[in-house]
Amino acid sequence: MNKHSCQCFLIILLGINFRPSQSQTIGTFSYVAPGTQSPSLVLPTTHTFQRIIRTGDILNDATMVAANLDFTAYVPISGSSTAGYLSVNSETFPAKVAIMNVTYDTPSKLWQKSASGNVAFSTGAGSDLGAVSAFCSGAVTPANTVMIGEESLQTGDANGDGYEDIGWLVEIDPATKSVVDNDPSHSGADKLWAAGRQAHENVTVKSDGSVMYWGADHPTNGYVYKFVPDVTGNYSSGTLYVLETNSAIVNNPGPWTGIWKVVP
Repeated sequence: MNKHSCQCFLIILLGINFRPSQSQTIGTFSYVAPGTQSPSLVLPTTHTFQRIIRTGDILNDATMVAANLDFTAYVPISGSSTAGYLSVNSETFPAKVAIMNVTYDTPSKLWQKSASGNVAFSTGAGSDLGAVSAFCSGAVTPANTVMIGEESLQTGDANGDGYEDIGWLVEIDPATKSVVDNDPSHSGADKLWAAGRQAHENVTVKSDGSVMYWGADHPTNGYVYKFVPDVTGNYSSGTLYVLETNSAIVNNPGPWTGIWKVVP
């Protein structure tokens, strides 16, 4: 195949106070005692909460953080765990991706944000992207880009190129807040047409960039897929596979087996 939740979103960051004799591990925290379920956020005494961004906030580029926020990616700058890009998807129509620089301030133990803005998606006539909708889960790639999927098969051809606009994977460069152009053979950024059109629930990328995997949650194409690019790290062309199993996996304890079949 080719072609050239919630209204308010809270980022929770865990700050831990340690005695000198302690070392930080995933298990170094005080547990929260079991209790009656409530809408309140309950944290252990060893942790603190900070809200960085939420729906309705005005960004530095004068645009607004959208509603129905979903996948959030931290992309390190030069491998740093205290300085990077924070990317937040929205499952709206049109969809948005808010990106900001974040740095951790050690004295205050707070994260600071700057250079915030929404990705500028060029849509409509003359654009290769067409419309954008329902950005769901995604992944940070080995190249430190953000891969996101449209969880929608809404029909439409806003740019008049004869192809459906919505239902694709999109790769974002958080440093430039722009869509990655995987195919330099034509002008303008595009979606990953070769990876196929589905209602994407998620996507993940192998550590060497050689394979992408994702699941789709539509009744007629809700399968598990993988895409092997012709050139590692470039997803403009390659082979799409779908997983065929020996029986239904849902409510089936197994054992089950499967094979990858090429999608024609």
